[in-house]
Amino acid sequence: MDLDYEYINERFKTLITNIPGAIYRCANDADWTMEFLSDEITTISGYRGADFIQNQSQTIKSIIYPEDRDRVIREVTEAIAVRQPYTIEYRIIRSDGEISWINDRGQGIFDRDGKLLWLDGIIL
Repeated sequence: MDLDYEYINERFKTLITNIPGAIYRCANDADWTMEFLSDEITTISGYRGADFIQNQSQTIKSIIYPEDRDRVIREVTEAIAVRQPYTIEYRIIRSDGEISWINDRGQGIFDRDGKLLWLDGIIL
């Protein structure tokens, strides 16, 4: 069977573009380094998605409101430890300095041996 990868990629991009939230995949490292972050993050945060990929000029943790940051880290860490999805509401500081509430839903993705590969989720 001959797969048309260009067609598949275009269908995937269209699907992601039409989701009313920012889809992400990130490492579970100190900054939650983004591997993928959909462009809807611009509507949510004012920053371009590309700014976050591999921490080009922003990290997701850097825009979390300082008083919420430790709680968010703790809740994600606890959910990963028990291999459960997380849903967390917290504030971010937008590029224009405004404070916005977001809802972050995600989960750890594990390999067959139980090793955490990354976090997948959506920011609404």
